[in-house]
Amino acid sequence: MDSIKSLGELSMGSRLKRMSDMCMRTIQRAYDHYNIDFDPFLFPAFHFIATNGKTTNTALCEALQTTQPAVTQNINKLNEKKLIELVTDETDKRKKIISLSSKGIILQLHMKPLWQAMDQAVKKYTQLPAHSLLEHIDLFESAVKSGAFFNTIIDIMETKPKTKIIDFDPQYQQAFYDLNIEWLKTFFYVEELDKEVLSKPEKYILEPGGHIFFAIEDGEAVGTVALMKAKKGHYELTKM
Repeated sequence: MDSIKSLGELSMGSRLKRMSDMCMRTIQRAYDHYNIDFDPFLFPAFHFIATNGKTTNTALCEALQTTQPAVTQNINKLNEKKLIELVTDETDKRKKIISLSSKGIILQLHMKPLWQAMDQAVKKYTQLPAHSLLEHIDLFESAVKSGAFFNTIIDIMETKPKTKIIDFDPQYQQAFYDLNIEWLKTFFYVEELDKEVLSKPEKYILEPGGHIFFAIEDGEAVGTVALMKAKKGHYELTKM
């Protein structure tokens, strides 16, 4: 007998807390399944930093609606994993500017497809017809307990369009520009030199001996990266 469930609405807080814990364990299992070293409890803070490019502890507190100690703990854990960078604000030495590190950026790109699969899986079990919040909780909790929620995440991931990596193809030149401009606007800022290089990749990257690669799904370029030739046998990773 499930004594908490039998209490009905009286146990709403306990039911939500239990479901949250069960959901977190399933999400962790999904990360582990794909060999992704990430703590799901860090997701809200990590995602906010990734989305905003640069932020502060105060902004995180306001955005996540949580306490300063909780945010500090999240920041410390992300920093320990080398997923973020902390830089002292030039105008206020007491303030730290938080942004993703190169490791964090790469991890975020790696996790995005899994986040999308998780989102679709949650919607599958929370958009079913129900007459009350408790009934929705019952349906979702049952899916988590049975393993159906986890299996749905994996099924969605496995049925996603397969990605292939190709060398530079002129038909994707506009995608090279658009993807990089979006990336720069999200994490840094766009300079005129960036626009010049991105609009003429053959001149500035390929002709000097560099390389450009595209990630293609269903004929569409969904990712790109360039290797700029630095010196003989050495290349600089750029334009992601």
